[in-house]
Amino acid sequence: MADLRFVHDHNMTAFLGEPPAKHSEFKSMIEGLILPPVNYAIMEYPLIVTSFIRDFWSTVEEGVDADGNICIVGKIQGHSIIITEQIIRECLQFGDKESDPVELDQGLVNRTFYQMGHEGAYPPTEKKLLHPYWRYLAHLVTQCLSGRKGGYDVLNQTLSSCLLFIKSAFNFVVRMSFVAGLVTGVIVGIGLIVVFVRSENARSIRRSALLTWLNAHLTKIWPYVDQAASELIKASVEPILEQYRPMVLSSLSFSKFTLGTVAPQFTGVSIIEDGSDGITMELEMNWDGNPSIILDIKTRLGVGLPVQVKNIAFTGVFRLIFKPLVPEFPCFGAVSVSLRHKKKMDFTLKVVGGDISAIPGVADALESTIRDAVEDSITWPVRKVIPILPGDYSNLELKPMGTLEVKLVQAQGLTNKDIIGKSDPFAELYIRPLRNRMQTSKVINNDLNPIWNEHFEFVVEDVSTQHLTVKIYDDEGLQAAELLGCAQVQLSQLEPGKVKDVWIKLVKDLDLQRDNKDRGKVHLELLYCPYGMENGFTNPFTSNFTMTSLEKVLKSGDTENGDLVNKKRTVIIRGVLSVTVISAEDLPPTDLLGKADPFVVLTMKKTGMKNSTRVVNENLNPVWNQTFDFVVEDGLHDMLVVEVYDHDTFGKDYMGRCILTLTRVILEGEYRDCFPLDGAKSGKLYLNLKWMAQPIYRDS
Repeated sequence: MADLRFVHDHNMTAFLGEPPAKHSEFKSMIEGLILPPVNYAIMEYPLIVTSFIRDFWSTVEEGVDADGNICIVGKIQGHSIIITEQIIRECLQFGDKESDPVELDQGLVNRTFYQMGHEGAYPPTEKKLLHPYWRYLAHLVTQCLSGRKGGYDVLNQTLSSCLLFIKSAFNFVVRMSFVAGLVTGVIVGIGLIVVFVRSENARSIRRSALLTWLNAHLTKIWPYVDQAASELIKASVEPILEQYRPMVLSSLSFSKFTLGTVAPQFTGVSIIEDGSDGITMELEMNWDGNPSIILDIKTRLGVGLPVQVKNIAFTGVFRLIFKPLVPEFPCFGAVSVSLRHKKKMDFTLKVVGGDISAIPGVADALESTIRDAVEDSITWPVRKVIPILPGDYSNLELKPMGTLEVKLVQAQGLTNKDIIGKSDPFAELYIRPLRNRMQTSKVINNDLNPIWNEHFEFVVEDVSTQHLTVKIYDDEGLQAAELLGCAQVQLSQLEPGKVKDVWIKLVKDLDLQRDNKDRGKVHLELLYCPYGMENGFTNPFTSNFTMTSLEKVLKSGDTENGDLVNKKRTVIIRGVLSVTVISAEDLPPTDLLGKADPFVVLTMKKTGMKNSTRVVNENLNPVWNQTFDFVVEDGLHDMLVVEVYDHDTFGKDYMGRCILTLTRVILEGEYRDCFPLDGAKSGKLYLNLKWMAQPIYRDS
């Protein structure tokens, strides 16, 4: 077969065809790029195709970034790739002249073209030299991002030389964490290669050299690491496996544990500047190993089975903290090791000489146990402290820093997953995804706007990096619950000792917010209280008095057997809630003549006590100025439901509602505010709330 020539045989883009008529949105761009000819040019081009491109192309969608801007999103080997307008604008350098040169090594471009079969030197690369078909492809991408009609001439180099550069440097580049950006650059036309060339080149070469050195030496010493680490890992993980041993098993232990002959490969390295008095390094690692791990399990029925853990595939980022720094070689006293991000962890279970599926429930239970053991033994913020020099390093070990008080108030606008009726939502909340650390709300049947008003408490171990995760599910009875949406709150955003009232939008995927579908929102009240914070009761109703101070007082903290024990004093907030219904504005019309006869019903959720205002006839902006008093036995766990109805001769029509916890009025004593009506197209309600307290203390 004759050698291929770039111009004649490699230019698959000649089949691109005409552009779609409109490219005003990312969706249009994605639809255009997945047309068969374009898809073929990008994915089947013999020198471009990689698993990374296929990865991205199989997941790419229109999405929304953290600031609410529309963007392109996808995944490459589990990494979230988000391409925004700002990234494209920076990479393409809008405003540069068409004749500006490309900042690539022209010798490298010429050599690469020669290797590809192009005869003769390639002319100096300028924007205007971009091949027309590549210009269309790049234009299709960039025009949707910039809204600029002259997008053909704003590129800062030819895509052809970019692609060739990536191919020739691929073996070098693939070792760096920046590879995801580069591959994305291929897909979007020109991408992040310019950023790499212009600002990362020197540093990337140094990092690549370091990774090459690390991988070469790790391969050499791996047989010794296998022997030394296998027993250490076995000894430290086995007790945790026993801790999470499923009920269907009577015993669980290792009969064999070796790491195998295949060493992991480091694919990224970085130094974290966190302002601490040590050195923090993060190493990204990929391991498709051949370990020999056999678990001896015994069921409650007395059946013993050897279970092999095989086909392990792992990708993650390990954090190494060298601390404290000391004036003695090697200049640090200890190393703390932790798995900072677990990007991928796959494995299979096989009974030696049998089939694990023959015993129902064992495979799933065992897999959950292994994942919990990894989470609880080394996943951040858990860390393994390895002393290097003699000394006391107990201060480096993981310790609880405080508690997070969470009140799950309600959710609105949830997705309906049921064919008949409505979803039956419940919430799952956690900071660390461990079975004994996760908490679940009650199920609210047949309701897309559930009210829970439930309180939960979580231990916080690293407020700077941890977050609260809330997942809303539809209860399916005996079947697995179906996810309706999820949300996260960074604990670093909370001010210690101050209640934060938040509404959070629910999304399908926390790592990849790639759809615009409205999945509803969840209402939370949050309070982070560090241990040691003052919690006095001298004046419990001053403006700075917190929910946790109201709910419980940490009288002392002792440590017994490594567990923090808190002596608590429960506070029942009893009092009188005085509610003045002042007025409403812009209520939705319910009558044929565009009017309504509104009245308000006030209900205490916990006790069911109710009061109603008078009816104001034919008015969408009624004024009531009526005051109602409620005796509240447990203010912190009760709530006020305010509903607006239209009075009719033969009944009433629901117009909307607002739901209020009593936290704010307990803290402030009295406040007046305007509340939008939930479930109504328009309308807001003006209320004044006043609290007169009679606290009751009870030791527990």
